[in-house]
Amino acid sequence: MRRSPRPASSLALLLALAAAPSTALACGGFFSTASPVDQAAERVIFRQTDAETVESIIDIRYAGDPNAFAWIVPVPGKAESLSPYPVEVFEALDRATTPRLQPACAELGGIDSPSQDAGEPGAPAPDAGAEAPPPVIIQSHDVVGGYDTYTLLATDSAALLSWLQKNGYRVPDTMAPFIDLYIGQGLSFLVAKLLPGKGIEAIKPLRMVYKSGNPMVPLRLTSIAAVPEMGVKVFVLGASRYTVADVGELEVPQSELRYDNDTGNGNWEAAVARTIDRNGGEGMVVDYAGSAANTQANVDPTAIVDFTDEPAAATRQALDDLFKDMAYVTRLYGRYSPEEMGRDLVFKPAPELPNVGTDRNLNPEQTVGCGNPRPEDTPCAYVACGAGGLCVMTPDDNGVLIPACACVDGATARAMPEMTTAGNSVVACVDTRMDVNPVGPVKPPVVDPGQVDPSIDVNTPPLADPCTTSACGPHGACLALNGQQTCQCEHSYVAVAAVDNAGAVHVACRASDKVPDDFYQRTLPEPKLPYPGHAALHARITNNGCAVTGAPVETPRAPWALFGLGLLGLGGLAARWKRRRAG
Repeated sequence: MRRSPRPASSLALLLALAAAPSTALACGGFFSTASPVDQAAERVIFRQTDAETVESIIDIRYAGDPNAFAWIVPVPGKAESLSPYPVEVFEALDRATTPRLQPACAELGGIDSPSQDAGEPGAPAPDAGAEAPPPVIIQSHDVVGGYDTYTLLATDSAALLSWLQKNGYRVPDTMAPFIDLYIGQGLSFLVAKLLPGKGIEAIKPLRMVYKSGNPMVPLRLTSIAAVPEMGVKVFVLGASRYTVADVGELEVPQSELRYDNDTGNGNWEAAVARTIDRNGGEGMVVDYAGSAANTQANVDPTAIVDFTDEPAAATRQALDDLFKDMAYVTRLYGRYSPEEMGRDLVFKPAPELPNVGTDRNLNPEQTVGCGNPRPEDTPCAYVACGAGGLCVMTPDDNGVLIPACACVDGATARAMPEMTTAGNSVVACVDTRMDVNPVGPVKPPVVDPGQVDPSIDVNTPPLADPCTTSACGPHGACLALNGQQTCQCEHSYVAVAAVDNAGAVHVACRASDKVPDDFYQRTLPEPKLPYPGHAALHARITNNGCAVTGAPVETPRAPWALFGLGLLGLGGLAARWKRRRAG
């Protein structure tokens, strides 16, 4: 079977945050075996430098053809500063704040861990007598590191999509309602591609500074290219502790945490995912919250070594600058499938809330391999099948029990390589309605020639149909979902991750008698997103009073609308994620 694309993400439309051959990453996670390893998380650092200014640093992850790289993110106007940023700063901050599951084995004596620490207003309405502005305005064009970037202001999603398509971006027309969500707020769009001749190694985190009152992650736009149960990791540095507005903070039940002493793996990510699924797909967990001084003291600067293109001294200086004049650090985490991304994540100060340390102390019965028997269903504690899924154990070809996902009607199973702390490939169930159908060719539309870079090749080829050589098996139907192979298994058959002779990970359907009879009576909630086939929803989706269909209404821009992570990764809907380095 031909190697199928790997999951891509949404932090960057580059996300192409979606999935193909050669590998190279701009980021990765390095953790001890007692800490979570997130293979497909989006990472962003926000520094609220004053009440009206936010510095946003986005960790861009992409692997695949450099010519297919494309990144789009809504931003509140032109950035005051745009520059590359060393990814090693993310790694250092990540290591210092990552949750650590402390096993309760008497012979272990615990595991070492860090010390604990208990918008701008909208644009004025246009003059009725003035000439209408063009539908797409180029606010800036900058070369930043290896990126060629434009900041575009649009009043019409069709015009913006036309400009992007003509300039070689793979953006299907079905994305128009998602673009409208942010045009209705008066936001601009930062778009980036690699400069000609640049390889994947040129993809670096980007730093931007905007005028805005609160950080925001545009999760709705991210949904277009997100993998199921995609991780979103946000660090907020400011004058006080921060929290997520509207959706609230969630607590992971202590009883659901597990640590396997034999393999050295914990299940923090899966437990977070299931906690959010039970809350209707909304909310975030606070991994860590403490003073900036204590957090910086826990950072190990000696772990930053010299790289050919990023001297250690410069990286250490960037790390020092990150904490400068900051009083507090909050790290928030969530895992979401596309259908759960119906609300953007906005962050606000919450000085009244308590500190949160990194240690999560477990009871003996939560620690496998300390003289305790290993329950047969232990692997399911490390798997999140999604809100429309159920994890059950099923035998593989050798009779060994492995975790599998049963999916309710209306959901389909997608395989995700190396998505657990154990480094295992898993599957998750995602709503079949979450599809923008990017497989077909993108036709170059007719636009103003003056707005097109004549050096760009606009002949965007179609993506390969992932179902032409599907391996779902005789009891599953292949469904191409956002350019990826997925399988809808028959009732009493469950989805597992399988690997073909070429090493590609795909979904296969296997028989199972472990699925409860009433499972298939469950129904999926109606998505709160304008995906194709949901035209009736379009007129009802709003954002803080701003219409999101048709021409934008003359309402003030949401004061919190700050830049976020979001993405859309069209060119990337051919990109795949891969782990940068083992922790």
